[in-house]
Amino acid sequence: MIFSTPLNTRATECGPDRWITLPHVVSYMEHCRWLWMREPELGLVDAVHEGHGFYVLNQSIAMHRRFGMGQPGEVRCALTKAGRASAEGVQDVRREDGVQLAHCWIRGAWVGPTGRLARLPAKARESVVDTGLETTRG
Repeated sequence: MIFSTPLNTRATECGPDRWITLPHVVSYMEHCRWLWMREPELGLVDAVHEGHGFYVLNQSIAMHRRFGMGQPGEVRCALTKAGRASAEGVQDVRREDGVQLAHCWIRGAWVGPTGRLARLPAKARESVVDTGLETTRG
């Protein structure tokens, strides 16, 4: 399952050079992941309401092109690997014409309401896909 959400950048997210800053790109990706966890097909929404959540262990972002305010596009994410209590995924930010602006590799842990590692629901493990996002370049 590849999840996507629309992106429309705002002037308040630009730095002094009028380009979107890296912290805002990270924010777009985080927002996309939280929206995605609410999708019934992923099987995590009930657990999220009970206090479970993914915690990012490490994240690498490659910026392929700079972009500014008013840039329509989308942010996408997908699981590429899932274990008992951990998962790996990829994300990207694309212009509406399909050109990739940024790409992200993420490794995270599924943590329960007590703050301890928890078993990732089987439905989420089944949603792992070979996305092709890893090799896409803009």
